[in-house]
Amino acid sequence: MAASKVKIQWHNDAFEELRRLPQVEAILEAHAIEIAAEANAAHNAKGYIAVTGHGKSRSRAAVVTSDGHSIASNQKHHTLEKITAEKAIS
Repeated sequence: MAASKVKIQWHNDAFEELRRLPQVEAILEAHAIEIAAEANAAHNAKGYIAVTGHGKSRSRAAVVTSDGHSIASNQKHHTLEKITAEKAIS
């Protein structure tokens, strides 16, 4: 069987447009809020918060620690790492 030479041309502008859609931002924000809620519930904290923003080519979401209790808890228990790893597997 002869190998065919298929050439794929990516349209990066279209990818950037998709990554900036309000629907995509809403999905990212929902995931971040869910992770923050799980982290707060896991260690009786209130300092894990979801933040969203716009980068150069895409929307972004993150969960950050905003107080001493959640910072110490995350350092000791690796809370965010564990929760995001569980989400990636499921």
